[in-house]
Amino acid sequence: MAKYTRTYENEIVKHELTFRGETFGFNMVPDGFGRRGDNKCFEYQINEKYPELSVELLEEIGVDMLSHEDDEDAVLHTLNLLEEYE
Repeated sequence: MAKYTRTYENEIVKHELTFRGETFGFNMVPDGFGRRGDNKCFEYQINEKYPELSVELLEEIGVDMLSHEDDEDAVLHTLNLLEEYE
């Protein structure tokens, strides 16, 4: 089961995606220009762990937009598509 979590704490936005029993994550931390990520985006982290899942495929599924998406239906749709590859 794919799971996405977004947590807001101490001015840091924490993003976690659980897929195939692994947790992938990055934080958006404040900097002088707004916020920056402290790790690679989900599609690159997943591709490094599971090279058979291309970055292009993960982007097509919508994994790249999870951290930007506020519409829960869109998030659930992406998670359902991602679960097809578990």
